[in-house]
Amino acid sequence: DRSLRQLRPVLKKFAVAIEGCMAHERLREETRQRKVAQEEAEVARRAQQQFLANVSHEIRTPMNAMLGMVHLLRDTNLDSHQQEYLNVMRFASDNLMDLINNILDASKIEAGEVVLDPKPFDLHGLFSGLHQSWQLRIKDKPVQVRYEHDLPESTSFIGDSMRLQQIMNNLLNNASKFTESGTISLSVCMLSQRGDKADLQIKVGDTGQGIEEEHLPHIFDQFKQGRKAVGQGHAGTGLGLSIVRELLALMDGVISVESEPGAGSVFTIDLTLPVQKQVAKAPVAPVPAGQNQLSGINVLVAEDNRMNQKLVERILEKFGCEAEIVPDGLEAIRRCSHKKYDIILMDIHMPKMDGLEASKRIRVSGRNKKTPIVALTAAALLEERNHGLASGMNDFVTKPFAPDLLKRVMIKWLEDTAPQGEEDHAPKAEESPAEQIDLSYLHAMSGGDEAFIQDMIQTFLKEIPEMIQQVEANLQGRRPEALYSVVHKFKPSLSMLGLKQQEKACAKIERMTKESPPDWSALQSACHKLLSVIGKAQHDLQHHYSKIPEER
Repeated sequence: DRSLRQLRPVLKKFAVAIEGCMAHERLREETRQRKVAQEEAEVARRAQQQFLANVSHEIRTPMNAMLGMVHLLRDTNLDSHQQEYLNVMRFASDNLMDLINNILDASKIEAGEVVLDPKPFDLHGLFSGLHQSWQLRIKDKPVQVRYEHDLPESTSFIGDSMRLQQIMNNLLNNASKFTESGTISLSVCMLSQRGDKADLQIKVGDTGQGIEEEHLPHIFDQFKQGRKAVGQGHAGTGLGLSIVRELLALMDGVISVESEPGAGSVFTIDLTLPVQKQVAKAPVAPVPAGQNQLSGINVLVAEDNRMNQKLVERILEKFGCEAEIVPDGLEAIRRCSHKKYDIILMDIHMPKMDGLEASKRIRVSGRNKKTPIVALTAAALLEERNHGLASGMNDFVTKPFAPDLLKRVMIKWLEDTAPQGEEDHAPKAEESPAEQIDLSYLHAMSGGDEAFIQDMIQTFLKEIPEMIQQVEANLQGRRPEALYSVVHKFKPSLSMLGLKQQEKACAKIERMTKESPPDWSALQSACHKLLSVIGKAQHDLQHHYSKIPEER
């Protein structure tokens, strides 16, 4: 008995130790299972992204040819019947593209790939344009689109105007689907202004079918529609309103709905945006009438789809360009080794060699190392765009595209490179860095917090001397990887201060450091130009934006 009494506390401790070991083992197993589940989820997500990329490419490629031919047909002499058929074809194509874009946008939002790009914009101008375009789009229905606002004059707002326009188009598209007659109303009013922030309320109403009360709580869920009958005669994925809610959440906005069957619906958005007083813009010199900015431009087009080859060739012919068409990246490299082009339009997915590998090789050596490369691609996912930029491409035009969009992008890059010959003269924009500084992004990101903005400016000013020293040292020591790291690290700071031209200059230097071997003479010239502009920006920030007492 005495021995048992002595053994009992020992056994209790032993039992506790065993239970602890078992609990630890259970925790390890649960952790392992969670890790396996996370890995499986990540594999599934990557598979989904790859599937969407492939499907997007396969659908967008023929869609590009269809929509492109529609644009070209509109410029020909058509009788009334042909014009009607063309309008139906365009309407059906636009609807199909809306479906494709909604599916891709939902995937991007879920993957966290949607990043807002806040800039000053004219809110009244945006809504006025929406009003006019939707009145034209539904002109065949006995439906009137009305627009009301009470926005103050000479005021612009800071936000992502493209995403806001997407939100409004989804809501107006939803209203037009279910309103066969009556009215669609669009209104925006400023409820209040607190300092440099404005509380806005936006409403989209209609006199359509309405939504039953039991369906209202789920109306913003993915793949949900108001009722089963809605799917009959009304195409849609049920993603439009879900995308609206998710995009508004990124903007810290909310949306609600009130509806009555047979009486229509009203969607209300409550959104707060920073306010910025409009600054008078310098007049832009008009392009002389009849002058074609692309006339005589030599363009190399790498595209494997026969329909798209004919489409792009015809569009470039209308621009006055001299185009050469090749079916793959391998042939593009061969042509680039023999001839200097003004600009290259490159598809990504091609046989023999894709556009990414072809761009990398073109950037390494030859006559077209610095020629702008614009991707004409059906790839619409952010990951593929990042791969393209990393391979040396300058910009993207996503299929299907309007000819005017392609023209604007081509002119943009030809203007950026026009002053830069082999001597690589500095762009005109670099001559006046004070005009380039734009703190609107910092205002939007901080909600107008002046202390935060000043802190960011001072951080930037403190980084400049060290950055200049490191760039000079790496140039002298001819260390391309270290030079790349310094420039890459500093580039986001330029972006936050609105120095977009210098951000491009950094990207150019990054590409130059990847060449084998690097052209150190050109690198030194590009870096010194960048440092010169940064020095002027430093002076401008210290004397115009910084509020540090010691500096005064």
